[in-house]
Amino acid sequence: MKTSSLLLGLFVGGLAGAVTTLLSTPSSGEQVRHNVKRSAEEWKVMLKDVNQSIQSLSSSIAYATREGKETIQQLVTDIKFAVQDWKESVDPHQHALKEEMDDIQFALAQLEKELQKLDNLENDKVTVE
Repeated sequence: MKTSSLLLGLFVGGLAGAVTTLLSTPSSGEQVRHNVKRSAEEWKVMLKDVNQSIQSLSSSIAYATREGKETIQQLVTDIKFAVQDWKESVDPHQHALKEEMDDIQFALAQLEKELQKLDNLENDKVTVE
């Protein structure tokens, strides 16, 4: 809801109340003028309070928005640094693991060759007998 709509509604409500009071009161003209003046002063005070409350709320929202934005920006920066640090700490280990896996694959290939040689020797031995 816009502030201007709220203030307009309060003003129209106050005006309608004042007109109703003027038209329905059995009081004297002087008493009615006094009551209208008092009501107008009360409405001015209430409108001033509402205006101050709205300004305070607006300031609080702006402050919270700025703080939230700064906090989120700092969080994003911290996460980026944490991910970068993690990548840097994992990279050397990835290289070492790759080398170990290559060594294991080479050893397995050598073992398969040795097993093939043994298998060939057994087949040759069986054929000779």
